[in-house]
Amino acid sequence: MKLIKWLLFAPIVLIGLGVLGTELNKAYWDSKVKALCEKEGGVTVFEKMEISISDYPDIKLSSNNQLIMPSERNAKPEDPFFYRYRMDYLHRGFVDVVRHEQSIIRGQDRKVLSTHISFGRGGGDFPTGFHPSHYSCKDRDENTRIYGSTVIVKGE
Repeated sequence: MKLIKWLLFAPIVLIGLGVLGTELNKAYWDSKVKALCEKEGGVTVFEKMEISISDYPDIKLSSNNQLIMPSERNAKPEDPFFYRYRMDYLHRGFVDVVRHEQSIIRGQDRKVLSTHISFGRGGGDFPTGFHPSHYSCKDRDENTRIYGSTVIVKGE
């Protein structure tokens, strides 16, 4: 009878230990990501620019009058600005930790006007088949707004 109880109880204990282990592992990496965000994450604006639609008639704007910039690879010589994106894996495996860096660059002199750095963790969940969880720097919307205000487009 003890053997039957043990055979029924053992899988529950093993699954519980597996869930506990993966949750502790995620908490460890989340704390690393949080520390990286506090140390290096955020937006740095080196120079703000105002441009006029009349000076750049081919410029593309979104519906709320925000500049749509091409990537560095797709930028044409006449584009006044473009963005450069870089993603570096700091840790790969069951848990991935990534550093994202995006910069706005002025086309004519290739000067970096602003940089946005963020970090994120993906995966590390107990294997259930569900979409993996993730964790990233907080204040992402505010950082994106500040980063997006690097280039201000005026109507005329």
